[in-house]
Amino acid sequence: MRTIISWILIVACVTFSCSALAESRCQRKASKVKNEFHAKMDAIENKYVALRQSIVDEGIVAYPVGPLRDGVRKSIDRLTAEARLPEKKKVWSTNIDAFLDETIEKGKASGNCGSFRWLKNSKDAARFYFESHHKALNQSVANRLALASVAADEGLVILAAASIGYAEALILTRRGKISDAFDTGPLANEQFFQVVKLKEGKYKWSKVKVSAGRGGSYTFFDYRHKNMEFDVQAGKLNYTGVFTFERAGEQQARASMDDRAAVVMEILEARYPELIGEYPLFNGLSPDDEFLEFYFSEKESPTQE
Repeated sequence: MRTIISWILIVACVTFSCSALAESRCQRKASKVKNEFHAKMDAIENKYVALRQSIVDEGIVAYPVGPLRDGVRKSIDRLTAEARLPEKKKVWSTNIDAFLDETIEKGKASGNCGSFRWLKNSKDAARFYFESHHKALNQSVANRLALASVAADEGLVILAAASIGYAEALILTRRGKISDAFDTGPLANEQFFQVVKLKEGKYKWSKVKVSAGRGGSYTFFDYRHKNMEFDVQAGKLNYTGVFTFERAGEQQARASMDDRAAVVMEILEARYPELIGEYPLFNGLSPDDEFLEFYFSEKESPTQE
């Protein structure tokens, strides 16, 4: 009897030890994967924050010390805040951590946590999108600083756009040119508003890049057949309407270009007040429309009582 009881105790201990050992091993594997993932996300963040600071340090000297430089710094701070990169990093990191915690729980039940290779695509996607957002922010900062000077064949262009759903990039092309003139993104249920420098000419919102495929390929929605053009005149501040992209499922989407001059001018006044009055306004969407002149003349007129 004592022998039987001893064997039962031994088997129970071995079973418990194996379960505990499997759990411990699973936790160690999960911790290693977590630490490696977070380290790579931190490395991306540190790299692009340092690059952004060098962009600011080099570009800000083009502005005289005083209110103008202070205004540009405030614009850069606003761009940085609107990018919400710490928030996005937290979301992506929390999702990966949750997947790993779920795997540990499954390992407790089965005694084997298996492989974490299935997480590779999720981790790669999180790092890719985090890096893409940092690149976009750095480009936005560079665009803002570049407004210090405008070449003879360039105009300042007010670009306003929105993406309802996810868009990797909204692509703007210039008539007569093969390469893309400008693109912005990624945007996920977000708005885009910037003043950028572009060569004089006719432009069109022509394509929207929506997803990465294998071998570096992408899926596009092509809008070259639609009339979403505007003109850019050199030496002027060009209004170009608002481009909106809306996903309607994996394979369908809508795009439109609308005249929202009053809204765009209000945002321009708030974000780029130094440009108003510095450059003559041109309505690149509807050149014969006199609303822009009317808008600012009304604002300058004394209030009638």
